[in-house]
Amino acid sequence: MSFLADLRAWQFAGLVMQGLSQPDLELSQYACRKAAAEQNYALAQYNLRAFYASGRGVATDEGEAIKWYLKADAVA
Repeated sequence: MSFLADLRAWQFAGLVMQGLSQPDLELSQYACRKAAAEQNYALAQYNLRAFYASGRGVATDEGEAIKWYLKADAVA
């Protein structure tokens, strides 16, 4: 199982048990993607770009969205 798949499974199990609200769930999803993105996982970097572009879980930031998109492109 890949690191990202392990992260998703851990995240899902923990969040369902905690009964997090939607904003808390989005923040947790962001934190997991950011941790994987910082370890050069291209898919996580690309997904992190979407968080910044849409403002889901974090403040909208076009500069950060572009930065993570370019990092994902460089790794892939």
